[in-house]
Amino acid sequence: MDSKTVIHGAGPSPGVTLDEDRISTLPDHLLQHILSFMRTHDAVRTSVLSPRWRHVWTGIPTFAFSLSGDTARLADSVDKVLALSRTYRVDVLDISIRHPLHMARANVWLRQAVERVHGNISISFFPSAPAADPIVLDLPCGGRTRALSIVFSDNCIGTLRVPPASSAVASSLTELKLKFLWLDGSRFSDCVSSCCPHLRKLILHTVGDVDPLRLCNDALEDVDLDSAPEGCLQQLQVSSRNLRRLRINILFSPATRFSEVHDGSKVASFRTPRLEDLVWNTSASMHPSRVEFADSLATVRRLDVMLFTHAWVDDADFYHNKLTVWLLQHCSGVRRLEVSLWNSAPDPMEVLGVLDEASLTQYEDLMVDVPQLSSVTNLSVITLLDHHEYGASITTLLSRCNYIETLFIDVKRKRFELNYYACVDATMCWCNCPENWRMQKLRLDFLWKIDFLGFARSTGWMADLAGLLRFSRPRVLMRVISCY
Repeated sequence: MDSKTVIHGAGPSPGVTLDEDRISTLPDHLLQHILSFMRTHDAVRTSVLSPRWRHVWTGIPTFAFSLSGDTARLADSVDKVLALSRTYRVDVLDISIRHPLHMARANVWLRQAVERVHGNISISFFPSAPAADPIVLDLPCGGRTRALSIVFSDNCIGTLRVPPASSAVASSLTELKLKFLWLDGSRFSDCVSSCCPHLRKLILHTVGDVDPLRLCNDALEDVDLDSAPEGCLQQLQVSSRNLRRLRINILFSPATRFSEVHDGSKVASFRTPRLEDLVWNTSASMHPSRVEFADSLATVRRLDVMLFTHAWVDDADFYHNKLTVWLLQHCSGVRRLEVSLWNSAPDPMEVLGVLDEASLTQYEDLMVDVPQLSSVTNLSVITLLDHHEYGASITTLLSRCNYIETLFIDVKRKRFELNYYACVDATMCWCNCPENWRMQKLRLDFLWKIDFLGFARSTGWMADLAGLLRFSRPRVLMRVISCY
């Protein structure tokens, strides 16, 4: 008997011909889900397949374009989406411009997008080469957009022109993100304060002089301010009854950071009665007399600050912890504390050309000023160098935090003692580290978990610190997440 091999599914199903387009019979929402996995430029091109596909792509939830080539078809796709938005709802538009050819059209796209896109707009500039002409954008007023992000890069710094508040229309923005650009601080302050009644989140990272900056808007809940390269702001005011999170990074000019005043003039003034999350990092050297918090800081639950561990005595006016200590004292309700440690003291051989007992007296241990921190239950410490004095500095900090439950220590950059900031030996240690720090008995009765990142427990101060913690809390859960 002849045998037959039957291949199931090899032929068409009953009633279906071989040349039938079965994909096109799917409902729109499934086709749009499929198109969402494609590049937007390719999804738009499906409109020429057949009349059935002409408008399918219009229902994609997100339109994302990466304009890296010099072809005009890529820019035409953006124009097509913006023209479409007159009839169909566009919720998200993301344009990443990498080729200089398309930068001249960015301002037109931004103006059209704000009027037509209902959700989020993101325009970023990451060119492969610096642009020949300056990039100037106009901050749009009014429109339907809820979230707007304009991000330049360090090799492509833009200018944002802000219209006068008197000619601006109320905006629907709830989130505004601006990075690596220059703008007029006075006009921008008026715009945020008068024309953005719904703005809850503001991220502003500027370049160059934007002085002054006065943000008065009770809708604000999250403010993130930064300035590159070294900070240039000389006056800042933030007022919002609903602000929950405030981040201040490299913002103020050196002249304002390093000077003490007695006439009552303030560089930074804050009226934030509901503040819960405060980040104040690299402006740490500012004197407390230059800063004013009109409301109590007892509402703060998370605090992120920087501490200098040591300083050259002649640099005491430039490197100190006076503001950080003031914040630690006044943020009396902090539960989560994040501290970045930095040693600003140079090697004595670089300054004096000699290492002797007299030169050792030129260094000051700044950690002794840290107050008791009885409210802290979660402590994170970041060391920016690998140097043995950090073991003593972390121990000093731990001695102020008797009620912590979790501890996280991160050694960010690996610098070996033989090459950088090297002390000759323990008898000639210019760090002025307490001689008995390795033998202390810390009171850490509530500590149950320690995580180390970039940590080598087998050698050096890391091993000494790990042994000290194990001695102080024998049953603690100690984990090394990763080592360099």
